[in-house]
Amino acid sequence: MENNNTFLQKLKPGVPKRVLLFIAGVIWSFAGLMLIYRGSMMIETNQNNLLYKLLLVFVAGGLFYYHMFDKISS
Repeated sequence: MENNNTFLQKLKPGVPKRVLLFIAGVIWSFAGLMLIYRGSMMIETNQNNLLYKLLLVFVAGGLFYYHMFDKISS
């Protein structure tokens, strides 16, 4: 039984937690850069009421952060 357990441990895929955190950081950075790019293109083409739109975006982003990420990280 012990021999079977060590054989299964050899077949079990796994990476260190640091690698998973690094990959998650790269993916979230890519997602953030895509949002910044798309937002800058939208601002460039439609600048009507720009101040109000920016204010709304910052408020919505703050609420999203507070209700999603802040609670997850606590």
